Parts: sequence; structure tokens; C-alpha cells
Amino acid sequence: DSVQKSEADYLDLVVKAERARHDWEATAYKCCALMQTLEEERIKFMHELLNKYNSFLSEIGPKMSQSCNRLGESVLCVDISADIAHMIEHYKTVDYIPEQLLYDCYEEDTSNTLKMERRKAALLRKLSRLSTEIDREKKSREGVQHLHQVYSDRPGFADSEAKGEVHQQLIHLNAMIDLLEVSQFKLQCTLALLEGHNKPEHPLSQYIEQHRDKQGIMHSTLRIPTVVTLGATGGPPPASGAAHRHSTFMPHGNSVAMRSEPTRMETNYVESTYDGYSDTEFDDCPPEVICQCKAQFAFTSSEKDEISIQPGDVINVHEKLQDGWWCGELHGHTGYFPASYVEELPTRHTSSSEV
Repeated sequence: DSVQKSEADYLDLVVKAERARHDWEATAYKCCALMQTLEEERIKFMHELLNKYNSFLSEIGPKMSQSCNRLGESVLCVDISADIAHMIEHYKTVDYIPEQLLYDCYEEDTSNTLKMERRKAALLRKLSRLSTEIDREKKSREGVQHLHQVYSDRPGFADSEAKGEVHQQLIHLNAMIDLLEVSQFKLQCTLALLEGHNKPEHPLSQYIEQHRDKQGIMHSTLRIPTVVTLGATGGPPPASGAAHRHSTFMPHGNSVAMRSEPTRMETNYVESTYDGYSDTEFDDCPPEVICQCKAQFAFTSSEKDEISIQPGDVINVHEKLQDGWWCGELHGHTGYFPASYVEELPTRHTSSSEV
């Protein structure tokens, strides 16, 4: 039990580290936008000062007319947008390679002494955990993509700041999914080696870097080259090459090009032939019920991990996701449903068998 708890805590720390890295990047992008705004204000102020100075000189008399004409030409040449565009063009690219800390485990390192069957069982258990985490993040991304589509279809529905936040959430979710899928790929490679299968493939495998520390412990990082462009967009503009997951076009349309991500089949997912392991780690107790809610509108599920609800249904809620979807139980079935379709009931002590 302590080993499994440590494994769960470790995965949680990896996810939190990735979120902290994204928050740092988002702050850096906002700082760039703020600096650009200050630069625009500075140029505007200098332009107004120069114009006042030109007006003052024009009153001196005919002797200063030539100087006034020259200053007038300079005033007419001032173009704030062009100056900002020139500055962006001059400083537009900064080589930046984010370093994502991947999920490493003891069983993955074949140099560590461990019985074959125990190593396989542990790898399968951790692969299952990663799959669950990936599915959760993809579900969150679907909600954010839906929100982005609403903003695109209705330009006046949200301001630029809200659109920028959605853009940042998409970048964060894509990066998180990449981290989890590459971590899953590493474990699949080890499992394939143990079972004599061909090594699976993943489009981001070439960007995995591994090294051992002084204690001989293996550490893996994902370093995908990308380009950070300084612009007033609240996020990085179009990237190229391997950084397709950050592909955006924000300066005017605030639109986000969704990546065509590899599925588990496209990464040659390895199906294990080891059938001596059954993951019952989470079957000892029912999921915790954090609250109950009552359906206000009818919702028909379209995915296998969703549940259908009708007005008046009382649902046990197990989890509230940040993308506007909740996970709950109704009539013995557990799945996701939109939080906007229900009303939370006053908190009281419940059990998962009440509904």
C-alpha cells in the first residue's frame, strides 16, 4: 500500500510541476504584452511632445520656418503601428526549448534488480494510471476547445483577455497531454522489451533526453524546440516544425489551430500478453461522494464515458472538473455530464448507494 501511495504521489507531483511550468510561461507572455503596451504609450507620448514642440517653434517666426518644416516632416513620418511592427520584427524570435520533467519509475530502468513478473505487473499498473490521467486531460481539452469554438463563432461573446486565457489553457492542456503520452510511451517501450515485442513509436520520441544523477537514478525530460514571438496576443504566435502542438494565430483573429494529435493506435500501443495481473488497487472502497445535484435539463450522452440525465434526476457527484463537466453516478452508472445542466443540492452526508 505504501508503494502504491508513493507512486500516486509521484505522478501527482509530475502533473503539478508541469502546471507550474505552464503558469511561469503564461506570466512571461503577459509580461511581454505589458512591455509592448508601455512601449506604445512611450512612443505616443514622445509623438505628442514633438508635435507640441513643433507648434511652439512655428510661432517664433519666418527665421525658424525651415526648422519647422524639417520637424514637420519628422512628425508626419511617425507611425506607431509601423514602429511597433519593426520592433517585433527585429526581436521577434527567441530560441526557447521548454523542459518538461517526464514520469520515471523504478521498474522502467532494466538495470535495477527486480523479478520479471513483478516488474511487468508494476508497469501495467502505472500504464493504467497514465491512461486514466490522459483521458481526463483530453476530456478537459474537449471542453476548452468547445469554449474556444463558441468564442470563434460569436466574436462579441468574450473580450480579448478571455480569449487569451482560453488560448493559454489549450497550450497547457496540449503540453500536459504530450508529457503524459510520452511518459506512457517510455513505459510501453520497457514492457515491449520485456515481452519481446517490437519497440513502439511516438512522433515526439526524438525529443526525449535522459541522464543519470550522481546516485545513478535515471531522469527523463521532454525538450520540444519551439519559437516564442513577442506580440500583444497573450500567448505565443505560430510555431513551426516539431512544435506543432503550439500552432496558433492570435494577433487579429484570436483563432487556435487544433493539432492533429497521434492516437494510441498511431503510436503502436503495445498490448501486453501478461494476464497474471489484475489491478484491483482502487476497488477496495467506492468513490467518494463530494455532493449531490439535481438535473434541471435533459442531457443525452454521446460518448461512452458520459451519462444521460433527465430533469429531476438526483446525481451523486464524485468530481468537479475545471472545464465545466462533472463526474457522477446515476442509477448505478458513472460518467460525465455538463455542470450547467444541474443544480447543486445543499450539502449533506451521502453514500454512493443512495441513488
